[in-house]
Amino acid sequence: MPTLKRSAFPIRCAGMDVGSNAIRLAIAEFTAPTRYTILERMRVPVRLGESVFHTNRIAPETMDAALDAFRAFRRRMEVHGVVVHRAVATSATREAKNRAAFLERVQRETGIDLDLITGTEEARLVALGVRAKISLARGLSLILDVGGGSSELALVTHGEILLVESHDIGGVRLLERVGAAP
Repeated sequence: MPTLKRSAFPIRCAGMDVGSNAIRLAIAEFTAPTRYTILERMRVPVRLGESVFHTNRIAPETMDAALDAFRAFRRRMEVHGVVVHRAVATSATREAKNRAAFLERVQRETGIDLDLITGTEEARLVALGVRAKISLARGLSLILDVGGGSSELALVTHGEILLVESHDIGGVRLLERVGAAP
């Protein structure tokens, strides 16, 4: 992909969310800093958390499935002419003992750098996303995002984020703990 220096609008960007249940891609064309059109979305149900929450490692077949998803994402970004992207990895990747090998393999095989973010950063990003779509300017709001491996909370007052927290309670994690995963 081209290197971003000082690109004028319109500009095509991609965001990737590497969650415990699925890996997602969104590609958008920005015509201004806050005006954009989504060009494509993809969701691949890799379920990184299924092995991590059971064995503390990303299983080889799960890692291969994730790499297949990133290769597909890379192809779609090239088709759309994406010039800048960001990929964030959350709960399952944070907890995997073999996360360094996973991050390195994704970068080496696809050129995509995964940012391993903390739970509180995940909560902050969720709050920013909600705030961009819904007016939180009046009063007090509580945002709760229940994911596969963790749940994020954000307390917002008059549009300002006061507090963010992350807790290790998520759908895939709970199913693994009770032995009910499909």
